[in-house]
Amino acid sequence: YTSLMKERAVLAPVIEKYREYKKAQSDAEEALEILDMESDPDMREMANEELKRAKEDSERIFEELKILLLPKDPMDDKNVVIEIRAGAGGEEAALFAGVLYAWSILKSPLAAEFRWSASALALNFTLAMSFFCIGGLLGARLSRKPGHRIALVIAGLLSALGFTLIAVLPGNSVWMLYITYGVLAGTGIGIAYNVVISTVSAWFPDKKGLCSGCLMMGFGASTLILGNVADALFSSSVGWRKTYIIIGCAIAVIIVLSSFVIKAPDENTVFPEKKKTSKVNKEDFEARDYTPSE
Repeated sequence: YTSLMKERAVLAPVIEKYREYKKAQSDAEEALEILDMESDPDMREMANEELKRAKEDSERIFEELKILLLPKDPMDDKNVVIEIRAGAGGEEAALFAGVLYAWSILKSPLAAEFRWSASALALNFTLAMSFFCIGGLLGARLSRKPGHRIALVIAGLLSALGFTLIAVLPGNSVWMLYITYGVLAGTGIGIAYNVVISTVSAWFPDKKGLCSGCLMMGFGASTLILGNVADALFSSSVGWRKTYIIIGCAIAVIIVLSSFVIKAPDENTVFPEKKKTSKVNKEDFEARDYTPSE
């Protein structure tokens, strides 16, 4: 019975369309008969209009009927399984966290206002990258305990604190820049980077490379997108101090919100098995995670 109902559902549109085609053909034949029999100008005009409409309908319906009669794909009746994995929030967090790399744009108002040398400003970026790496190590530790959510909240607050404090920098101390941007922002962004990539990638054990690549693409695109936004704000009435506050608040909001969206897979989650491309003889070994002290 089920197969018959499926077959009926497939044939019903074809039959209905064929009936429409036959009716259009019949209307055209009736209009031709009226034209042959009638001599009244008004009746002939109405018949011509009806004949034109019937021919247009007939041609249109015939094309639709040909499409309906095309052979069906044998896979159309198969069941489809859609795989959805919880990797939301990572790309947004990576996009805002990557603004740290836009230092070549962010340093321009500082150089113009405080007359700091290029080497002094370059040292700040070096410190930021150093503490970015340290933040990555802290992120790995924090994501285990107390967990990735707390780690992202800490990352958001540190990053926001680093950027917003730049807005009140005095011009006589470049060391304050090193502490705010280099230490605080660098550490916070490093924590966020490690936690986001490790947590989201855990949902894609069979596609870790693709997942990490997409997240890093968002991280790198931040320089292009947010860097240009910051440059436009620097040149506007907003000014560079308020711009740094805006960037800091935006980073905090996005990363903290991402901490509630991103979730780690639990131990009962079942993932697709990795595809084996080649057979390689490997020695038996025990998988283990090592702590930084080990």
